[in-house]
Amino acid sequence: MRWLLAAVAVLVVLPFPGFAFAQDNGTIEGQVVNQSEGGGSVADLSVSLIPVGEEEGTAETRTTRTDGEGRFQFSNIPVESSYLVRVNYMKIAYYYPLDFNDTEATISIEIPVCDTTANDQAIRISWRHIVVRIQAEYITVAEVVLLVNDGDRTYVGSEATSFEGKQGTLVFTLPPGAMQFEVPEDSAEDYLLVDNMVVTTMVFPPGEKQLLYYYQLAASESGDSTINLKADYPTDALDVMVTGEDTEVSSARLVPAEPVETDDGQHYVHFTGEYLDRGDAIDIRLASSSGGSGTLAIVLWIVGAVVVLCLAAYLVRKSRAQTTTPAATIRAYDREAVSPEQRLLDEIVRLDRDFEQGLLDEETYRQRYADKDARLAELKKHEGTANGNE
Repeated sequence: MRWLLAAVAVLVVLPFPGFAFAQDNGTIEGQVVNQSEGGGSVADLSVSLIPVGEEEGTAETRTTRTDGEGRFQFSNIPVESSYLVRVNYMKIAYYYPLDFNDTEATISIEIPVCDTTANDQAIRISWRHIVVRIQAEYITVAEVVLLVNDGDRTYVGSEATSFEGKQGTLVFTLPPGAMQFEVPEDSAEDYLLVDNMVVTTMVFPPGEKQLLYYYQLAASESGDSTINLKADYPTDALDVMVTGEDTEVSSARLVPAEPVETDDGQHYVHFTGEYLDRGDAIDIRLASSSGGSGTLAIVLWIVGAVVVLCLAAYLVRKSRAQTTTPAATIRAYDREAVSPEQRLLDEIVRLDRDFEQGLLDEETYRQRYADKDARLAELKKHEGTANGNE
């Protein structure tokens, strides 16, 4: 009997294959990799481990430095928390969100970084989609722009893109007379409006970035109007869709294409252009416009159709191209496709970046950070409750 009890005792302390035991603490190990050809060293970089969703004062940010090969490690980490790993390289913060799962005690990650550049020659527009709605007093315009950084360096803007004491990056020219410029509310702080130019303030790492904005133009009393656009970057493809009763559309630069009809029965006149050079002028001539409400809110009604068309064409083009791009420093994504949790994480990334660049004072930064952190904790609480009820 004693030998049987001893055997049982040994089996109790030995792990069985396929069984996982809860871990109280774990390890995060990683390596910073420079993706720029001939780029700088990744040795002795500051790496921070930031707890996310913790109550104030219960967890502190931990910091270490990379070794000669860019490697780093954090040990004795509570596995029940979520984290952001932040690496500072060439004054840009790179983030990596992570969570432990029930079976792992060690997480290994690789964080790509890039050297910076003030040269925008590697930037192009792979697709620009413009929707024009003609109304009685106004012409409303919505634009969706898909940009690509084909280089291996993060574009941070130049002296020529600095306005009002703020460093801008991408610059887009609005048609003369444009007014009531709008962007999605959650990205408004990433834009400056300088005269008739739209300036973004987000750095542009290798990869893709999608922008959405809309504005109004005054309709002429005669019913004849011309929208004068500019190709601020080399453009692979441009689509223009125009809707309005009894509207005639023409262009010296674009060519007619098959009309488009959306699922809700809306008809659009369709024009396209390809391989536009930087600085090319694009004219959209409108005649016999009539009818409609003169409010910018109507743009929001057509944005749904715009985005659907944009994403569909984007997926087709991407599948045809079958190319890959380096991982982005700050992810460009479709906000409707990501979870609320991921969206909050990205907002925290942006908030931290703005504070480091001196765009926010410390009190405002801490207040906004605490608010987003509390919202993230609440999301995780509800998520845990939901998972427990499944």
